[in-house]
Amino acid sequence: MISHSHNFLFIEIPKTATSSIHSVLAQHMEYDHTKISRHAKYSELAEFYPESKNYFKFSFVRNPWDRLLSFYFFKKTDLAKIKISDNLSFKDFVLTVKGLPKFNQYSYIESFDNNSYIGKFENLQQDFDIVCDKIGMSRQQLPHKNKSKHKHYTEYYDDETRQIVAQKYARDIDYFGYEFGK
Repeated sequence: MISHSHNFLFIEIPKTATSSIHSVLAQHMEYDHTKISRHAKYSELAEFYPESKNYFKFSFVRNPWDRLLSFYFFKKTDLAKIKISDNLSFKDFVLTVKGLPKFNQYSYIESFDNNSYIGKFENLQQDFDIVCDKIGMSRQQLPHKNKSKHKHYTEYYDDETRQIVAQKYARDIDYFGYEFGK
């Protein structure tokens, strides 16, 4: 999402509260989803909108274990364009997802510069308030869009699946400082 009037670029990483943030910022949106994906990486958007290099850039990230569980439940609902089978267990999903492309969060923002901010899903409202201050907008309460109902993510993992996520998303875990259960 880009706003030329507020000079910002929002990189929408899937399953990191992007629908909630998008719903609040949509009125400032100057972005054509027919030309470029809503979940495009910063490097792709910067190429498409070269004037945005001087804009404030921001994105939100999420604990990879929690994010993957959210993705699993999202794919089991009618909200998902590609619904997975109700018979697919979370463990089987984790074993399958090992090869999914474009799910690493770091790859979306790897060429961010000093005029950037990375908020965390775990501090969503507090970090969104910082974004609002930076882009000169009044602070607004974020709605909770596309919320899936499930227990705490730690209850769905065993040693094997926890390790698979740790290996698959090691860069996210290291770069953003995530730990299982925290």
